[in-house]
Amino acid sequence: MPELTFRKLSSGDIDLIEENFQSLEGAGESQWFGFWDTQKLRTRLSHDQFIGGNDGALAICLGGADHRQS
Repeated sequence: MPELTFRKLSSGDIDLIEENFQSLEGAGESQWFGFWDTQKLRTRLSHDQFIGGNDGALAICLGGADHRQS
């Protein structure tokens, strides 16, 4: 069974989100909800890397895979 690991989000993760969810081609017609401001994600990333006192987010990596670019 592949191992799951957790890590803080990176700018490469935001790039992947933009690539997959900012266009109809990336998300597909059933999953595309329109354009949204990904700059808010980059601002949050630079502020606290999505680890806050009231909320947070981590990336989940399957089998040691780490696709972040930076």
